[in-house]
Amino acid sequence: MTTRLLSLAVLLAAGTAAAQPFAKPVSYQECTKSIAFACNMRDDSGNYYGTAKEITHCTTFTFQTNGTFTSNWGEHGTYVVTGSKVTITYINDDGTRAKPYDLVLSPDGKKLGGWTRL
Repeated sequence: MTTRLLSLAVLLAAGTAAAQPFAKPVSYQECTKSIAFACNMRDDSGNYYGTAKEITHCTTFTFQTNGTFTSNWGEHGTYVVTGSKVTITYINDDGTRAKPYDLVLSPDGKKLGGWTRL
């Protein structure tokens, strides 16, 4: 009987440890580059010209210990860590949940999918 209880306790502990949030708050950042164009600009002589400039856009995601996350753009949702998989679910403006998706956490924790730990 004691062996069965011990086995059950080990299975329950393993099951709860398999799907947990991060142990402490952690932030990851994703950056992309795009080209911004300014057309029909006029110089001092009245000539028209256009310019292009490369711009880097970064989003920082902060994961809290209670299983929620926020971004610097106001996005928010929930997440669960299961082994090396992090399942992310955004919460829409109307309170509904978006379709969950998974990112792989690197063994050293420095990468989450293509995002970099800060």
